[in-house]
Amino acid sequence: MLPTDKIKDLLLHGENKHVEFKKCTDKVSASVYETVCSFLNAEGGYIFLGVDMLAQYWELTLNV
Repeated sequence: MLPTDKIKDLLLHGENKHVEFKKCTDKVSASVYETVCSFLNAEGGYIFLGVDMLAQYWELTLNV
């Protein structure tokens, strides 16, 4: 798990080629799987679920 200060820093700087925000609040969308595959085929990265593109937080109720 990442330290809290690292998470805050990633959220503060927004999306880039290594960071993606996904709002998905009730199910994992296809774009999450696409991003996972993309990161696996590149240099890796971080996917934040329950966070939209403006870094606003949403409650997660995912059943995976």
